[in-house]
Amino acid sequence: MFLEPVLRKEPTWIKVFTGIRAEDFWLMIDQMETKFYEYELNRHNRNNRKRGIGAGRNFEQSLAQRTVGVLVYLRLNTSQTFIARMFGL
Repeated sequence: MFLEPVLRKEPTWIKVFTGIRAEDFWLMIDQMETKFYEYELNRHNRNNRKRGIGAGRNFEQSLAQRTVGVLVYLRLNTSQTFIARMFGL
């Protein structure tokens, strides 16, 4: 599985699977993480919310791992089962 520690240790895998340079990928993740908390706060406080804040499952994977899974899925047009096995999603 390509977990975040593996991706950080072997940055060539990011370029191979996503087509994005590792430096650009990690910069993008840093930018996403700075905005993620505010996005989640707004999402949890919307007017038409049906469940209480904190209801539902928490993410099991890091933002980087979920992002690389989506990017690989979009680039390679492979099955979701393959992506789930490769990235532990």
